[in-house]
Amino acid sequence: MKNLILSTFTGLFTLVSSIGITSSLACMPKENPFERLPSELRHSIAALSLESTLNYNFNVSKILFTAPTGINSVAFSPDGTTVLIGCSDNTARLLDVKTGQQLKELLGHNGMVTSVAFSPDGATALTGSLDTTARLWDVKTGQQLQVFTGHTDWVNSVAYSPNSAIVLTGSRDRTARLWDVKTGQQLHILEGHKYDINSVAYSPEGTTVLTGSDDTTARLWDVKTGQELQVFTVRENLVNSVAYSPDGATIITGSQYGIARLWDIKTGTQLQVFTGHKTGRRQHEIFPKGHSAGINSIAFNPDGNTVLTGSDDKTARLWDVKTGQQLQILKGHTHSVSSVAFSPDGDTIITGSSDKTVRLWSRSKERSNVLQERIGSAEELYTNKLGQLLARPRQV
Repeated sequence: MKNLILSTFTGLFTLVSSIGITSSLACMPKENPFERLPSELRHSIAALSLESTLNYNFNVSKILFTAPTGINSVAFSPDGTTVLIGCSDNTARLLDVKTGQQLKELLGHNGMVTSVAFSPDGATALTGSLDTTARLWDVKTGQQLQVFTGHTDWVNSVAYSPNSAIVLTGSRDRTARLWDVKTGQQLHILEGHKYDINSVAYSPEGTTVLTGSDDTTARLWDVKTGQELQVFTVRENLVNSVAYSPDGATIITGSQYGIARLWDIKTGTQLQVFTGHKTGRRQHEIFPKGHSAGINSIAFNPDGNTVLTGSDDKTARLWDVKTGQQLQILKGHTHSVSSVAFSPDGDTIITGSSDKTVRLWSRSKERSNVLQERIGSAEELYTNKLGQLLARPRQV
């Protein structure tokens, strides 16, 4: 939306300048050209900007599903029609987003399902478990396609490559492993961490992967060679969660004692420090105010401008990435929010909790309609004021 506002203003300024109305907009080079616009247009643009900042009104649409046990992980399918959940009863389940109906129950693990993911092509699902395995499933049939065996301790985290051809697993056995989806063959063992690997992530471009460990480091690895490329040292304590930004230019590390750090992926330079909450849960703690307990899960909106967090304080919260401003608190769960995810279009949120429920939150249509009305008003004013400017005599 801000791009729309800026492009609208820039288009107006460029057009009138090109036809010589310098007295109206550009007579004083040192002035802010925005101040030279008619007051009505300035106010409309400002209101539009404010409305776009506040357009994050999500409401509970329904409790999508109630499981027999706590829910540890949730994920949206790429088309946004299906949700995958990992449960403490050793199962994963596929749910219809519209009806909440259970489509498939994925049976095979002999331990709690800790992590779930959909393949980017939507054809398969991946699960990790305390039974030391990761498993691949056919989404349509619910059939188990592959068992990735090799870890000697719990599989804590799983992720897909962008092309769905490789999967990444991270384990309590201090290793991360890359696997070929078709053959189940282990491609690389990523060794270097001294303690448990708690979190793994695949880069958006698919050339590197990221791991976070109890040894107080996050490490960047080359997918082709398996070589360690960079070590990000979080001096205060254990690294419990890692994530790539949507553009892949930065990473975030979250530590057990409430500090998150933003790093430049190319140089390894620390760009920012965020102070979080001091609790002992595995979490991704990024913002200093808001949650009253540890953050267990974090997800970027697909546009990269907002972040969603799920916490032991029973809430999920929306944040502005650039400013760190808290935009909204999502209340409803009666126990810890263990996992959160955005739909592919960014208009729906899914949350999973130890209270055994999956909740679906949808963006308010009323707020969206107000925004569209503001856009229409700004466009009309833009047209009217441009016509008035063009009608004025050109000054030589």
